[in-house]
Amino acid sequence: MSSLKNKDKNRNRLQDFLRNPAKGLWTLALPMMAGMGVHIMYTIVDMLFIGRLGGNAIAAVAFNMPLFFFVLGLTFGLGSGVTASIARFIGSRQKTKQIIVQNTQFLLVQLSVLFSLQSVSRKEEKYYYS
Repeated sequence: MSSLKNKDKNRNRLQDFLRNPAKGLWTLALPMMAGMGVHIMYTIVDMLFIGRLGGNAIAAVAFNMPLFFFVLGLTFGLGSGVTASIARFIGSRQKTKQIIVQNTQFLLVQLSVLFSLQSVSRKEEKYYYS
């Protein structure tokens, strides 16, 4: 009985989206915008604290900011795209394609952890500002 209720609920969501696609688009876009807003606030607070170290420190952080936002946008976009792909394959009952996409996502997470650990473990290239 609950499976029938879930189907009706999903059908109502689809009908709501088809009736007003702009609302559905905003429903999907607002969490991403909120996440980027949190990162911008983090950057502002980071600049306030780094500003106490001097102009060179601020210049170093400002120089890397476009790269940071590029990586941030890339990860948000890929995360949304992979999630949409998995949902599409689940909806069409294509289990093999769903597993391929999930395994690819898992591999990307492993690579990002590996690169993060590698960059943290480099002890000879620490930079300190006076």
